[in-house]
Amino acid sequence: MPQKSTDRIFDEASGDVAVGDLDSAVEKYRRCVQLDPNFFDGWHALGMALMKLGRFEEAIEAGKRVFRCFITALATSRRPKPLAQKRKS
Repeated sequence: MPQKSTDRIFDEASGDVAVGDLDSAVEKYRRCVQLDPNFFDGWHALGMALMKLGRFEEAIEAGKRVFRCFITALATSRRPKPLAQKRKS
């Protein structure tokens, strides 16, 4: 059986949140970030679901991962040109 995609698992977890099954959502969001540790939306949704469950320390840790994902994305996609290339432009 093929492995479910991160997007599909995320969508199922979001559906769980919509019907109030936060424990199931947390389990699925955790699976998302295990499959893709840089999945910004997965970490964010995990943190929000944990917060709704009153699991604040875990939610804070997920929030820290959101921040790390954001910083990583900025660092890799908006890397400034080296000084030598700027002079040629």
